[in-house]
Amino acid sequence: MLLLRVDGMTDEESATRGEAALAGVAGVAAVDADHETDTVRVDGRVPVSALAVALEEAGFDLITSRLDAGSRRGPGAGGSARPV
Repeated sequence: MLLLRVDGMTDEESATRGEAALAGVAGVAAVDADHETDTVRVDGRVPVSALAVALEEAGFDLITSRLDAGSRRGPGAGGSARPV
């Protein structure tokens, strides 16, 4: 799972717009955006460059990306990302 730091998510509506933009990228399995922390968790096998383009087209800027340490908790650990 990737953790993205995104600029431009100011409220729940914009977070939903960001989720929808990322959900449309081939290879994305689940997305969970949090406008309060300016972060988005993305599950799937997709190049970060494709995510950056989708965010840009939706009016956001990708600041940073990294592997989410929480994604290494093992099977059955649960998570909050919404399937797409």
